[in-house]
Amino acid sequence: MHIPPHDNGNRPIVDVGNDIVPLNYFNIVKLKSNEEFSYSVPGFETCIVPATGTVDVETGGRIFAAIGNRGRNVWDGEPEGVYVPSGHQARMVCTSGDCEVFVAGARFETALEAFAVRADDLDLVQYGSDETKTHRKIKHILGQKQHGRVGRLLVSELFTVGKGGWSGFPSHKHDTDRLRPGMMKPTISGSGPAAAPGCRCSSDRTASRATPSMLLTAQPSASTAAIIHARFCLATKCTISPYWPG
Repeated sequence: MHIPPHDNGNRPIVDVGNDIVPLNYFNIVKLKSNEEFSYSVPGFETCIVPATGTVDVETGGRIFAAIGNRGRNVWDGEPEGVYVPSGHQARMVCTSGDCEVFVAGARFETALEAFAVRADDLDLVQYGSDETKTHRKIKHILGQKQHGRVGRLLVSELFTVGKGGWSGFPSHKHDTDRLRPGMMKPTISGSGPAAAPGCRCSSDRTASRATPSMLLTAQPSASTAAIIHARFCLATKCTISPYWPG
């Protein structure tokens, strides 16, 4: 399913109980200076990531100040974020002139501890090649470095390097539904994000009508070229996926 860019009025783009991706949550929040936004998603862990601007975030009895160091676009600095435990109330206040904030979530019942991810905490990955048009640079906000501190949520920014590069292998796109019988629609996309190569989840833990891994992506606007996505395996262990050990 393709979701074209639109003004969502700070309302969830993918809400709890979505028929196509029931295990995902996604929202884009736009605020002006000193405006605030609060939310709670029962049964879902979430991550607050400013695409532009800076916010103070309060959740789990803690305040994380000055999250986000970017100006007008995603090229102005490195991403930062705050992990919000499952079901916890979160409040963000814009401390810059304005901001555009992504809130990505995955279903996970256990409430863990809130924490901030600063630029120095990012998990940087680069793979693929220019020759095969698969060269990609990935900045994991919630990635391998945060393993054990989160449930199923992976939040990253991906940049496809070079001309004519594909954001996944084999080459594919997400603007046309071409589903095999019985397959659940796995992707909501504003651009072609990367899927983990060779991901195979344990068959005994995978829902019969779902694909092995779920991918949630959105592109906020024409001026924002980076993609943030929340991605998680349906099984506790994914035996081949690079994002889940063992």
